[in-house]
Amino acid sequence: MIIEKIKKILGSGGSNNTQNKTTNEEKIKNRIAKGMIEESSFIKKGEHRKAIKHITGEIDLLKSGQPLTLNEKKDFNLNTRRKMTHDLINIIEMEGTDLNEALKEIDRMSLVTRSKAQREIHFKGISEEGLFKKVELMAPNDHRACRWCKSRNKKIFTVKTSSIDEIEEVINENCTCEPWRIAMVTKV
Repeated sequence: MIIEKIKKILGSGGSNNTQNKTTNEEKIKNRIAKGMIEESSFIKKGEHRKAIKHITGEIDLLKSGQPLTLNEKKDFNLNTRRKMTHDLINIIEMEGTDLNEALKEIDRMSLVTRSKAQREIHFKGISEEGLFKKVELMAPNDHRACRWCKSRNKKIFTVKTSSIDEIEEVINENCTCEPWRIAMVTKV
């Protein structure tokens, strides 16, 4: 019975199933990226669509457009060995912005978007099929995990009373790790 449920989640491998999964993943990534971009002061208002495409990996602004020259990188106080294009620079709100901080934020948004989308797809798929009843939070024991995550290590949530969305909301409200350092492990 569990094998059939797993096959249903993973699909038969047909192109239609793969296409639906990709479309769903793209929608989730777009929603997550859009939310972060709207809260960010680093992205120009008229460039949100292009920024979403870059952050979700639909396009790569580091590979499109004309690269910055060595002198331009120096003018922007950028590492001269870092690959950079005018297309990426053009989505950033330059007035009053530290360009290096803006680039770090864009990199962070990309990482968070990918990890949140994969987590959401994974947990929604298996929770809809009823394959697990509990979720255990696991925090790494290193200096990068925040105090809240470390204090919640090995805490178990019952899925009947807490949806994955509710658990993620609690984590988002309390976790100060960049990006999340805590993991959710399903318990069958």
